[in-house]
Amino acid sequence: MNGRQDRGVHCWPGLANPSGASPGYDWVNKPKGPDGSPRGLPPGPLPSPSFYGIGSGFPIDLPPPKLLTGKKYGRLPLKDFEPASGDFWLLSDPAKRLLEDVDPDAFVFCPVEIQTTGAERDPGKRWLCDIIRFLDAMDEESSAVRVTDYGGGNRLVQIQNPKKTCFRRSTIGSAHIFRSVYNAYDCYCTSHFKEIVRNSGLSGLGFWPGGVLDA
Repeated sequence: MNGRQDRGVHCWPGLANPSGASPGYDWVNKPKGPDGSPRGLPPGPLPSPSFYGIGSGFPIDLPPPKLLTGKKYGRLPLKDFEPASGDFWLLSDPAKRLLEDVDPDAFVFCPVEIQTTGAERDPGKRWLCDIIRFLDAMDEESSAVRVTDYGGGNRLVQIQNPKKTCFRRSTIGSAHIFRSVYNAYDCYCTSHFKEIVRNSGLSGLGFWPGGVLDA
């Protein structure tokens, strides 16, 4: 991150798909998580400020994920970046290598077994990915946000205006992608990360403007 033009970018996979159709696969052996958990899996072994374990990685005893692909499940062929239940990403092998090159400490990966139905094209090697870095990097006083305080240090911070959101460069440091401590669903990246993804030719990851870095 060099210069005052660096920007945080609110990003997640799937935005590059204008049709909004779900990707054409089904996670056929996904275990059931705690009742009411939006993650849909038990928490992983890594620290997470989220009650449901968002960003905590994959459960230690997770059965090797098996994904069945087919047009009856949704859109095909699969893109390099796809959304996956549990707030994970489903990646192609080139997408995994790109993330490891750009910011290896921000992610954990889990290999998946792909089975195709009928004459569907083999989508190649695939990985589930979780973003595991959490930072309290937003300057709330300088940002247009809604803060809900539940007491006991539990807070929810929601962006109201992405263009009026400020992040602290000193907190982000050398990181290029991270989750928000006070909203685990929100993931942010630097302009460096965005440009590398866009220049890679890989498909499926879209970006929303997410604010500016301070000096």
